[in-house]
Amino acid sequence: MNEISLDRPTLVFSLDAELAWGYHDLNMNKHYERCIECARSSWMEILDLFDKYQIPATWAIVGHLFLDKCDGKHEDHPADDDWFQNDPGGTINENPNWFGTDLIKQILDKKIEHEIACHSFSHVEFDSVEREIAESELQHSIEAANIMNINFESFVYPRNKVAHRDLLKEYGFKSYRGVKPLSENNNEYPEKRMIRNSIRKGGLFLDYFTPIRINYSTVNPIIDEFGLVNIPASLFIFGFQGKSRLVSEKFFADPVVLKVKKEIDHLIKNKGILHLWFHPNNLTQDKDFERLIEILEYVNQKKNKTKLEVKTMKILAKEVKMLVKNP
Repeated sequence: MNEISLDRPTLVFSLDAELAWGYHDLNMNKHYERCIECARSSWMEILDLFDKYQIPATWAIVGHLFLDKCDGKHEDHPADDDWFQNDPGGTINENPNWFGTDLIKQILDKKIEHEIACHSFSHVEFDSVEREIAESELQHSIEAANIMNINFESFVYPRNKVAHRDLLKEYGFKSYRGVKPLSENNNEYPEKRMIRNSIRKGGLFLDYFTPIRINYSTVNPIIDEFGLVNIPASLFIFGFQGKSRLVSEKFFADPVVLKVKKEIDHLIKNKGILHLWFHPNNLTQDKDFERLIEILEYVNQKKNKTKLEVKTMKILAKEVKMLVKNP
């Protein structure tokens, strides 16, 4: 694998857009139900915010959302019979949380050139399925997107379970969102991983609440053995929720906003990539939008006053390939 150093600070936003498909294989609870309930309206509000601050993003969309109707069975898919058992089928008007052509059209209609990427067809975890199922997920997604004249170049793995990268190459993808390099080494002994994770958790307080910083989240793109550009994730911006967030906000400020601002300042000084990601369904209350707005306002301020650039995965991957050809 070939790690590429960039000569300018680059910020990437990627969104895992799933609606109900992000939960259909999980045991449903009130939190998940609330996320699904808010997913459509949150999607639209987020899109408006990106438009307001003139910030492009990579929208990685579950392939089934490119349909406006289905039979709910998908008998041409090789997954087990029970995989689609919660798919209600029908039409977008009957079951809007399972279809999304209207939402996708809203992305296409915006002046900002967002990227529409692939997030599998039915939110299969690629590291837990055989090649046949992974290939079918890609095939079904591409066919569904083609109906809307959309061609994919980037891929985001459901739940960040990276596998079957050779299939991405075979089906014409150029880039994917990888995992943070710190957690990619699967050959470490379990004891070593536990020590490393303990060190990281021990530094979490310092990361969020003090000027001290132990490990920044800046990453570099990597060209893997298949010629794909791996743009590793840096930071999930809707972590640190629940009681931890309530306590921290009572005495300080939103810890994630503080963290992201420090990350952006470090990025501008040291160059590289800061790859922020989240799901539209993570935003279920006003304070979630307040967090995103604070982050976007800071990004907008910095990109207007510094050399900070905001790019989609697609554009960044093309630039990385050009950099390799013309060093």
